[in-house]
Amino acid sequence: MFYDSIELNDAGIGSISQSLKGLSSLESLNLDIYACHLVTDDGLAKISDALKGFVSLKSLSLDLSCCGRITDKGLAYLSKRLKRIVSLKHLDLRFSL
Repeated sequence: MFYDSIELNDAGIGSISQSLKGLSSLESLNLDIYACHLVTDDGLAKISDALKGFVSLKSLSLDLSCCGRITDKGLAYLSKRLKRIVSLKHLDLRFSL
C-alpha cells in the first residue's frame, strides 16, 4: 500500500497517541514535535484525543514550533480537549512558524 509522506507522519503521531491512551494516570507529559513539518491538524487531533483520558494530568508541555501544517483549526481542537482536563495546573504550549 502506498502512503504519501503526510499520511505516514500523521500515522506516526497516531501510533504515539495510541500508546499514550494507556497512560491515564500520567501526571506530567512533555511532547516535543518541533520542526515536524509534515504533522497536520489531523495529527494534532490524534494527540488531543489521546489527552482526553488523562484524568491525573497536572502538567503538559507541547512544542509545536515550526510545524507549519498545523492551523488554527488544529489548535482550536486541542483547546477544546484541554478544557476537559480538570486536573491540569501547568500548560506550556509553544508554536511559531
